[in-house]
Amino acid sequence: MRLLPFALFLTGCPASVTAEGLDDGFGMPISAVHTHVVSDNGDADYVVISSVGDLCTKETTFSAASSAFLTASGDVLSQNYCKNMEQPFTDYVEAAQAMQFKGATYVTLSVGTDFDEGEYGFGKEASGSVASYDDTPFEGAIDDFDPEGSILDGCGLGTVDTDQGSYWELDDGSVTLDSVVDEGVTTGSADGTMMTDSGKADGDFQATFSASWCEIKL
Repeated sequence: MRLLPFALFLTGCPASVTAEGLDDGFGMPISAVHTHVVSDNGDADYVVISSVGDLCTKETTFSAASSAFLTASGDVLSQNYCKNMEQPFTDYVEAAQAMQFKGATYVTLSVGTDFDEGEYGFGKEASGSVASYDDTPFEGAIDDFDPEGSILDGCGLGTVDTDQGSYWELDDGSVTLDSVVDEGVTTGSADGTMMTDSGKADGDFQATFSASWCEIKL
C-alpha cells in the first residue's frame, strides 16, 4: 500500500523531497551536501540529500573506513588475515551503521565530470537514485567476527546479508544546477520517475536543494 507522498517546504531546511515510491515518505531532509571527492584517479562531484544528520562528517568517516577495509581485505595471502581484518572491519561496520539504519533515506544526484550550472537529463548526462533502509547492515557482525578464524569461513561471519532496503533509479527527468560555488553552496532541483530494479515506474520524484560543500580526500 502506498501512502501519500511526503514533501517538505520549510524555511531554513536544506532541501525538499517528494518521493512517491516510498510507502512511508522520504522523511525530513536534514542534510544536503555537495560531495567533492579528490583521489588519484581524478575528482568526482555529486549531491546527496538525506534524512541523516551531520552527513559530511559521516561520509568522510565512511570513506576512510572503506578504504582501509578494502586494503586489508585484499591481503588474502596474509598468515594473520582475520586478525589483521578485525579493526578495519569494526571501523567499517560502525561507519556504515552510522549512515545506514532503519528509516534512513538518501537521494544521490550526479551530472558527470563537469559539475557546472545547467540542466542535465537522466539517462544522458545525469544519473540519480533514491535509497531507503529497512534494517541496519551487519547486525551482530562485530560480535560474530572471529580474529582467529579463517578466510574460508569469512572470519566467522559466513555469508553476510547485504539486502537492507529498497533502491530506485531516476529516469524521465533531469537535474538542474542553478548555482555551483566551489567550497560554497550548490543550489538546484531535480524531477523524474522512480524506477524499480525490474524497470517498472514506481511514482514521481521531485526535489530542490541547497547543498553545502563537503570535500573528501581519498
